[in-house]
Amino acid sequence: MHQCTRSELSQSYWRNMSGYTPQRDTSYISQCQEDGTWSSTANFLCSPVDCGMPPSVANSTSVSYTATTFGENVTVICLPGFSPLDGITFTCDETRNWAGETRSCTLVDCEEPPSVDGAVAHFEHTKLNATVFQHHKKPTDQ
Repeated sequence: MHQCTRSELSQSYWRNMSGYTPQRDTSYISQCQEDGTWSSTANFLCSPVDCGMPPSVANSTSVSYTATTFGENVTVICLPGFSPLDGITFTCDETRNWAGETRSCTLVDCEEPPSVDGAVAHFEHTKLNATVFQHHKKPTDQ
């Protein structure tokens, strides 16, 4: 409970914090009363902003979330063979947007294949389902 002194007899203006929206007006007023308490704030209703449906991500299979409001997270799971392997997480921000660094599920990249002593590797790419052919080096004439 807010306390005040008789000599204050003033008003306190309440505005919504970033990420929240009023359910009625844009701000509320609470007044310091003669008994030293502030008038009721029971009708001060602020709700978190809603970001709506989570973003659509190509090559994903499912979305996991419990709410779509400010501060809530949504995790998008990529299809097998696509990364990031642990999914993509978006957070509902104060501007009603889904914020996150990665916005797509991309083909897994195995990068350089392992080297084999005495062999040469031949491959076209290192993405999902790539094949590497390794053959032994021919002895060179000296």
